[in-house]
Amino acid sequence: MILLQEMDVSTALGVAQRLADAVASFSLPWEGHLYRIGASIGVADFVASGDIERCQAALAAADAACYEAKRAGRGRVCAARFVTTNKTAPGAS
Repeated sequence: MILLQEMDVSTALGVAQRLADAVASFSLPWEGHLYRIGASIGVADFVASGDIERCQAALAAADAACYEAKRAGRGRVCAARFVTTNKTAPGAS
C-alpha cells in the first residue's frame, strides 16, 4: 500500500501508472533466463477521518480496483468506484 497525501485521483492514477511502468521495465537474469515482472494497481481516494468504517471501505475499494486492473491485463491501473454516504449524526435533522 502506498498513501499519497493531498492528491486528486487523476494525479494519483498518473503516479500509479509510472510505478507500474517502472516495475515492468525491471528484468531479472537468472540461470540463463530473463524474467520480467509486472504490477497491477488499484487507486482509491478518500478523506482521512477517525471513522474506521470509512477507512476500511476505502481499502476495500482500492483492493477491488486492483483486481479489476489484474483482470484488464498486465501493467494496468484502475480507479475505484468508491461511493461514500454522509451519515446524519443522531439527533440531527
